[in-house]
Amino acid sequence: NLSAGGFSETKKIEQTDVTTITVELFFENLTVSTCKGNQIDIVFESNKKDIIPEVKSENKTLQILTGYPFGKAEDKDSFCNISLMLPENYLAEKIVLKVPYGILDIKNLKAKSVSITPGPDNFLENITTDYFEIPLPDQIDLNISNLDCKSFNITLLAGDANISLAHAPEKDSKLSVKDGKLNITIPS
Repeated sequence: NLSAGGFSETKKIEQTDVTTITVELFFENLTVSTCKGNQIDIVFESNKKDIIPEVKSENKTLQILTGYPFGKAEDKDSFCNISLMLPENYLAEKIVLKVPYGILDIKNLKAKSVSITPGPDNFLENITTDYFEIPLPDQIDLNISNLDCKSFNITLLAGDANISLAHAPEKDSKLSVKDGKLNITIPS
């Protein structure tokens, strides 16, 4: 929850300047969705200006990196909400999202390669990619709705995985859950 004295900032980057997006956060909340136009919009909402993550854009790579010391972010006054809005016609080469302790809410995401390290609060839907991975085992429940990919590699240490695929994978894929339930839905 943001206080009345909250801080908001928007950064805009031309989509032609970015082929790779890397987001590495700790306790911040990230929402990914689409927008009209040709610019990537990044909206930060926070209680404090000094906890806004750092944004770097160079060599066709956009980086959003947590700007707050790891141990102090458990203070609820220090949370930051980030909205990453990608143009509807934009197709990144690679998108890497690491949000191990915050909330990750993906409404629409399109890239040739997508790698996600979600935390326990994750809402993932409408992901379109050639290759999708969740590379690090963790104890989370995973719900992915409408995953449209040619292949995937998802590894979980513990937790339930509910995955709805848009179609059967075209290439070898792997889904590994060491301790939990698995539910995959594929259209007939």
